[in-house]
Amino acid sequence: MWGLPGGDAVLRKERHAVHNSIFCHPGASAQRSQNLAGVPELQDKIQRSRIKPKSQTDQKNTLWLCPKCARPFANRNQSHSCGKYSVDDFLSGKSEHAIALFNRFRQMIESCGPIILAPAKTRVGFQVRMIFASVNKLNDDGLFAHLVFARRFEHPRFTKVESFSPRNHTGNFRIKTIEELDDEVLEWIRESYKVGNQEHLKK
Repeated sequence: MWGLPGGDAVLRKERHAVHNSIFCHPGASAQRSQNLAGVPELQDKIQRSRIKPKSQTDQKNTLWLCPKCARPFANRNQSHSCGKYSVDDFLSGKSEHAIALFNRFRQMIESCGPIILAPAKTRVGFQVRMIFASVNKLNDDGLFAHLVFARRFEHPRFTKVESFSPRNHTGNFRIKTIEELDDEVLEWIRESYKVGNQEHLKK
């Protein structure tokens, strides 16, 4: 058994003694609660013997939740701005055209797999384990967004490319029409989604 002080042999001996004292004599049922109450230390040992530690994989895959705003993060105590925000708040007052751009962009992202919406005061992030995409501004002039990549690459449609580390780069772009949310953008999103799932860190 994992984590038992004194080893398997001691626990087996103690269990055997408890079994005989509780279940192997007349009137065992009537005395069961009383007998168990008299061996709290052994009960604790037995209980702990049934609790298995989380594997390293489970611990790695578990997201940390901020106790204040309940936002999930891959890293414990991740620095962020706490607040109660929603996608509805972000879209409030926006035109039908702007909302249509946002909804289409969101659909393309969701086609890649499960996501967590991470709305903030002035933007909406899209997260798997980490945020990999963000709509930073939305109005009648278009949808202003960025995607995170594990490589730096330039593209004529990017308004700005930023590099923060060898495997952390962003491509910023502006979408003015639904038609501009095309297969090329979808390919960017698919690549970025893998970064959100931190697949680039497994290589």
